[in-house]
Amino acid sequence: MLWRRLQGSSRWRHTDQLIDQWLKERQELLKLYCEAPKLSTIQNRPHPPVLDVIDTQYLKSFFNTLIDYLAVLQMEILEKLYELEIDIWKKHRIRYGLNPRLSERLFKTLNPILDIEAECQTILAENPIPWEKIKTALSRLGELLAERLDLEDALIGAYMVARHATQEKERAS
Repeated sequence: MLWRRLQGSSRWRHTDQLIDQWLKERQELLKLYCEAPKLSTIQNRPHPPVLDVIDTQYLKSFFNTLIDYLAVLQMEILEKLYELEIDIWKKHRIRYGLNPRLSERLFKTLNPILDIEAECQTILAENPIPWEKIKTALSRLGELLAERLDLEDALIGAYMVARHATQEKERAS
């Protein structure tokens, strides 16, 4: 009995750590995103040519962070949550909301975000860089990210409810 509880708490702890790390990456992503519109090049203020290079590198770093962040959810967290949901269903007959609709809605935001990222990478390779196009693309990206963050929060909320319900059920047995 104690071994099963230790195994279960270890499983939760691993998932909690994975989600905590992912949320730290999300915080970094949002920080980078919020700083992007302040760049002199995007503000269309007069600037020395060297700022084109610096701002381009900043945006490339932002897009790398974005891709890493999306990959963690798609390849690590969702996989772990699916495994947990199946395990919890087998042991306790509890579903925690990782339903196909939520996953489908998350996946539907992925391609448009990746399309904007690819579009921006192409724009950043142009000479001279049409910064107004980057500004417009970042605005569209912000709208998609807001939608996606709401879905991710729903996913995390469902996980937390299931975690609590499962632990209560384990304590009762």
